[in-house]
Amino acid sequence: SEVSQDTDETDHNDQSDESESGPSFGQRLLSKIIDNIQLYINNIHIRYEDDQTRPGHPFALGITLQQLHAQSTDQNWLPTFLGSSPRLIHKLVSLKNLSVYWNSDTQMSKFNNAQEMVDILDRIWANSEDSTKKGEERKREEESKEDQSSSNQSKLREEDQEKDEDDSSDDQYHFMLKP
Repeated sequence: SEVSQDTDETDHNDQSDESESGPSFGQRLLSKIIDNIQLYINNIHIRYEDDQTRPGHPFALGITLQQLHAQSTDQNWLPTFLGSSPRLIHKLVSLKNLSVYWNSDTQMSKFNNAQEMVDILDRIWANSEDSTKKGEERKREEESKEDQSSSNQSKLREEDQEKDEDDSSDDQYHFMLKP
């Protein structure tokens, strides 16, 4: 029993020496790989169709993604390779044209061959891109209207200030509502 106690103490001392000396080569290598991993995903379309749940009312749901890109950066958000293990890791993620859809009472896609499937999915992808472009155009139009509205409000304020200067003796009050 005395011999086994000595062996246990020796094993315990060996383990504490390893933990005090820092991570092993394998742990450092794995850490560096994880710190610098880059992820590129392009042109994904996942679609599920069901005509069994509600017979006569088939539906389809899916998700499309044009691009997902994730990479390590420095503290200024510039893409870089991390040489040493920093205390804080910055990851920049770029997501382009992510959309989710649910189509009820839709037509089921029946494919006779792989090319027919590719053609149908290309049409769906094109419709998704058209919707994104239309949404971007509407956003630009709204921003343009907002810019014009704020420009008109500035002109009204200037005119009110000029009137106030001219009619300083009159007791007039002007109110302006801001959005």
